[in-house]
Amino acid sequence: MASYIRAIMLELSCIASHLLWLGPFMADIGARTPSFYIFRERELVYDLFEAATSMRMMHNYFCIGGVAVDLAY
Repeated sequence: MASYIRAIMLELSCIASHLLWLGPFMADIGARTPSFYIFRERELVYDLFEAATSMRMMHNYFCIGGVAVDLAY
């Protein structure tokens, strides 16, 4: 179960990272409105992090052999 949780959290982290790149890129090419929508979606990903780890950024969730705490139901 912990390997599934790690995989999901790492994929969400990649999505947040790509959205962090895509937002300023859209603003640089002159599309301001989509950049606001992109940052809104990134905040939704961070809300998932906060629900799982009680921290939005810099979450210390992984440990050797599993995860620090189980997910809440």
